[in-house]
Amino acid sequence: MKLNNICLLILLLLCFVINSCNNHSEINIVPLMLDGLENELIRMMYADDIRDVYEITYAKHIEIWYYEIDLNDNGYKDIIAIVRSPLHSGSRGDSFNIWTNNGNDEYNYILGLTARIIADDPEYSGSIYISNENTNGFKNVHIISENDIKLVYQDGKYVIE
Repeated sequence: MKLNNICLLILLLLCFVINSCNNHSEINIVPLMLDGLENELIRMMYADDIRDVYEITYAKHIEIWYYEIDLNDNGYKDIIAIVRSPLHSGSRGDSFNIWTNNGNDEYNYILGLTARIIADDPEYSGSIYISNENTNGFKNVHIISENDIKLVYQDGKYVIE
């Protein structure tokens, strides 16, 4: 009887470890995102957007959150960004952008969409997962918010699958 309980316990622990490994192969990058207004490169990339918010809106408030990751394994860090401001946010969410680094410190804007990822109420915040799977040499991106959005790379840009 004791041997059966030990075997059952070991089996349960093994299942837990395997399940944990599978669920954590993709990491939610939202809590890891950094403040783009503190990064000179991000401020330069979004200089026009920042200027427009300060010149056009009454609120004069913009947040840019970013995460650097090599999406195509070429050795250069690409950028995933979320922009929140009166010009970039609305009832459907905030601007979500992906920029690829061509290796010469030049970035190409390859995706822009609106998604509710960062909400004032954490209960309604979304997640962004970078998949281990790739399409056409680029890692797939999975956004979980009000809708699940799977992004795959096709014809020089990310598209919704």
